[in-house]
Amino acid sequence: QQLQGSCLTLISSVQGLPAGVMAKVQHLRHAVEDLHASFSTAHSFHDISATILAQSRERVSKARKAVDEVLDYV
Repeated sequence: QQLQGSCLTLISSVQGLPAGVMAKVQHLRHAVEDLHASFSTAHSFHDISATILAQSRERVSKARKAVDEVLDYV
């Protein structure tokens, strides 16, 4: 939830930047929403399948890359 809040703050902060940057931020937002959906019902990591964990690692990697690209621009 904290990550979602940070993502929303980022989205409002980059208004008016080029479309490519905005697209990366939107991609980041979707990745964060997917992560939240995957983990929101789990009480511990034991409740999450290995497949979901692997997919989540990939989502985090892509989200991190998007953040890095946005920060490189600004």
